[in-house]
Amino acid sequence: MKKTLFIAFFIIIHSVTVVAQGTWTWKWGNLSATSYSSSGIGVFSPSNSPGPGRYAGSCWNDNNGKFWLYGDNNSDLWQYDPSINQWALMHASGILNYGTQGVPASTNHPGTAAFGNPAWTDNTGNLWLYGLGFSDDLWKYSIATNMWTWMKGSGGGTTTIYGIQGVSAFTNSPGTVNETDCKWVDSNNNLWLFREFDGVLWKYSIATNMWTWMKGTPSGSPVYGTLGTFGAGNEPGMFSGCPSVGVLYTMWSDSNNDLWMIVNRDGATTNPEIWKYSISTNLWACMRIDVSSFGASQIYPTPCLESTSIFPVPRTEMRTRWVDDCNNLWVYGGVNFCIGSSTGYNDLWRYNPATNNWTYIRGGTSAGVFGTMGLPSATNNPNPAFGGEHWTNKQ
Repeated sequence: MKKTLFIAFFIIIHSVTVVAQGTWTWKWGNLSATSYSSSGIGVFSPSNSPGPGRYAGSCWNDNNGKFWLYGDNNSDLWQYDPSINQWALMHASGILNYGTQGVPASTNHPGTAAFGNPAWTDNTGNLWLYGLGFSDDLWKYSIATNMWTWMKGSGGGTTTIYGIQGVSAFTNSPGTVNETDCKWVDSNNNLWLFREFDGVLWKYSIATNMWTWMKGTPSGSPVYGTLGTFGAGNEPGMFSGCPSVGVLYTMWSDSNNDLWMIVNRDGATTNPEIWKYSISTNLWACMRIDVSSFGASQIYPTPCLESTSIFPVPRTEMRTRWVDDCNNLWVYGGVNFCIGSSTGYNDLWRYNPATNNWTYIRGGTSAGVFGTMGLPSATNNPNPAFGGEHWTNKQ
């Protein structure tokens, strides 16, 4: 079975088939800006389009292979069906309307989403969304009923309430988030969230509707311990300032239920770090540290050769990522806009957790080559992208 990876930026969709170096295919969209267009709620049409310029919206894969998109700077919810290559508007834009907490209603609406709000698909297929408007509010969308529910939060509040570490409480709250898409769903249907503002890891139990502060010293410094080894005192710590804004978009979970993330540490040099968290032991391990100045030029090695010495240089907005069936991480693009000038990337990299090594696959910084829509080609490559959306399906 092949796994196909999808990305969208400015609502032009590309896919890459993961076989050796792979080939890109331009799947949907217009080379010029595609205007917003809808044929009606729930109606698929070749002419439908969410419109251009959807930077860092919230995206989901559902359990039926469909792609979902909410925001950015919009409050509408769209579904894309890859089997027919068409979009449908599923829930129209609207003003913020909480309704009654815990009660779904057709008039409920989360409001405008922006800056990469954390989004989860739970194990039963519901879509979850946190922190809209920098609040502590948590929303659930039921695909079956097409209704939103305000599940948790103070109704626009931003205060973090830690409570007691490891103890769930109705009053606990992670507080505000910004450019934080570092989140996971575990096999027990819990939602996980890491906040770079304070370096704290949170767990939300759907069953009890409560948050738990699981790990991390609030506003603490990183504690690395022995590289590759879990330790009781280990923690990634907090980050602030550029380039930390946006770097936490690179996270994933493996088939062992462990949580992973890539951190680009601030400082005179920016250390790309890879961290792993074990749910079963409640421990962190720093798996890898590479040292490189932020804004350094990427040196591209021979494609498809794994090596201990290569890695993607530090960058922000590495939001476009996938995990294949062998637990390998694939990351695409990013930008280093925190140095006065910016370089956008359209390179594809693979990280192998089993060997703790990177492989450069293809791409660089050049303008994209679209080719013919629907036809894969070895010369195709999307434009440099940052803040794009990402989905996966299997064929």
